[in-house]
Amino acid sequence: MTRKNKTHLNVDQEEAADFFFKLAESIREDKEFVPEYDIPLRNYRKIKASLKKKPEAYHLEVKIISEDQEETEDEDLNYKKLKKRMEAYFEEMAHSLQEDYLPSREIVYVFLTDSKTMTSFSGYGDEYYEEFLQLCENLRMAFEEEDIKSMKEHHNQLVQLRNDCHGRHKSS
Repeated sequence: MTRKNKTHLNVDQEEAADFFFKLAESIREDKEFVPEYDIPLRNYRKIKASLKKKPEAYHLEVKIISEDQEETEDEDLNYKKLKKRMEAYFEEMAHSLQEDYLPSREIVYVFLTDSKTMTSFSGYGDEYYEEFLQLCENLRMAFEEEDIKSMKEHHNQLVQLRNDCHGRHKSS
């Protein structure tokens, strides 16, 4: 079962900086709450924090999505959910590269980890898996070298391979 927690705060510049410091510290120390803000971090799956600067103050919005401990691993390995998540991360990578900046490490590495998991499912384009994994490795190396041009090339190759695979397997 998924739980969502959303917090809205109006803060000044110093309080905003303090919040992000305490959030980072709480994650680093694996705490169950962000101190002084009563924001739960137990079993979090996703944290989204946004800060909007307004003339009178800053508006801080924090969304935490957490999972109950009892959720089964089979749920995590659901092919359709995995593909949807991969598509979202792949599109986020595309957006970053279009804007000429490196995507976040999280975006790249979740996509790469999911890619390995996805290729463990048979019957979904197995003949493309080896080439796909090689392109993913090339993308990873370009990311590690902070080579945006090379990342764009490998991302474009992945787009082409995805289109070839989906064209062949989704139309059947």
